[in-house]
Amino acid sequence: MRHHHDFPNPEVKADSTLLLMPAWNPSENAGVKIVTVSPENNQFDLPSINGTYIYLDAIKGTIKAILEAKSLTVKRTAAASALASSFLSRKDSNSLLMIGTGALSINLIKAHAAVRPIRQIMSGDVTLTRPKPFQINYPTKNSR
Repeated sequence: MRHHHDFPNPEVKADSTLLLMPAWNPSENAGVKIVTVSPENNQFDLPSINGTYIYLDAIKGTIKAILEAKSLTVKRTAAASALASSFLSRKDSNSLLMIGTGALSINLIKAHAAVRPIRQIMSGDVTLTRPKPFQINYPTKNSR
């Protein structure tokens, strides 16, 4: 379930978006990811997307943790990708091609190396300010 709310941001003459993503397990845990998307934030030298995750005790309603959403999101996205790979890729797959070298890339590499015996990683990015294509050996528990 995702709640999507656009709202005017007259200071920058553009709309921003508020996303609310609740989740719960009755009588156990609950949480909500709160994200703002402000496309004009580059003028403030800030990222366009900012978020927080509030983790709650579902019985008492008390806060168990407040997490910065970016680090949580990249780990969750990488875990979902590796889970899919565990069903869709060959069990003996030992090389990984990483397209892009952004914040998600290292998490994807670690997650895929946890489900496959990855011995060779090739990576590239089209953005000139990021590292040029490289190849590294990344030891995993499956390749030791």
